[in-house]
Amino acid sequence: MSFSRNNENFLRFELYIPLKGLAGSERASKYGDRIRTEARRRMRLHYENVKYDVPKKVAFYLDVLEIFGNLEKRWLLYSIYLDPHSDAISSQIGASAIKYLELGNDPFRAFFEQKYSPHDGSFTKGFLKHYFTDKLELLHGDWKTEDGRNNPVTNKLIDQLITYITKGITNEELELFLLNYTKLWNVYFTRTYNIYKGLVLIHKFYELYRPLDPQSLKVDLKPLLERLNLSFAELLPEVFNSPLTDVHQPSEALRDGSFRSQANTKNYLTKIAEFQVRLSMNTIFFQDLSAFDWSELMALACTTPLPAKNAYFIETYKRNNAGRPPTFLEINKFLRNGASLDMDSSTYAQVLSENYIFFE
Repeated sequence: MSFSRNNENFLRFELYIPLKGLAGSERASKYGDRIRTEARRRMRLHYENVKYDVPKKVAFYLDVLEIFGNLEKRWLLYSIYLDPHSDAISSQIGASAIKYLELGNDPFRAFFEQKYSPHDGSFTKGFLKHYFTDKLELLHGDWKTEDGRNNPVTNKLIDQLITYITKGITNEELELFLLNYTKLWNVYFTRTYNIYKGLVLIHKFYELYRPLDPQSLKVDLKPLLERLNLSFAELLPEVFNSPLTDVHQPSEALRDGSFRSQANTKNYLTKIAEFQVRLSMNTIFFQDLSAFDWSELMALACTTPLPAKNAYFIETYKRNNAGRPPTFLEINKFLRNGASLDMDSSTYAQVLSENYIFFE
């Protein structure tokens, strides 16, 4: 039975009637506030019953595109694109996807039109090859050489990602870049999770990312990577995160228990943890610290490790230079609260001396 037939009463009384006569943001808001959770639950239930049957899955996607296309654009687009049967699906639902997801000039229109020549008999691989050849300026043999051990594409991808976050790129462009790499990862490296490839990727990226001056970064990676990770978890198909978005526990590397005892897996998990610590430190430089009172700000400057503590010192300099130094009451509050904190003594002395308390 089709999704729409199986959910006829829900669609009539919980979707069509409540949204009747509404348009634009009002329609989207009411759907999001009251209907989305149950609608997605029902779509997931139906998907689970058809996910291994491509013809039935095609019929399902055609059904939900017509019903929910303009309400669930990104969610359905990402679900279809990251579906393991994306080749077979896109060839049969392309016109419907373009219409109901209102793709217009969206980069994914080319995917549903199967605009680019197939690679290894796959239009999805052809789409990915075209995208990354353009973005990474790949040489003729790079794509063919890339495999579980050779990394010409991976090396250029990491270099390009570092360029993006230091030179500047819109969040939308960076999200598309990471999304397409997630698709590439799922196509090539997850039949069994390629832990060696994952270790190479995250090790190189971390070694280039770690020494960067946080004040030079143009992109706050932490919320973007976390948002992508969570959005992948909410999609209809099961999606493996690439090492770049493997930012929540348990790690993707542990989804296959056979890898738990391998040395590469332990090294991978260690490097992922180090990467997440650095992401958390660097994100502080993108935050608005004006809401902290002086006692909180000075305490954070004394207790936060480098390089993140510099963000708090920068805020103290800004306030002092703007003629807003701490009052004696605020300093006394810091001194009272500081007694219970594990502070670095030299930093403690620096904070006090720079804020007009001089002592021996």
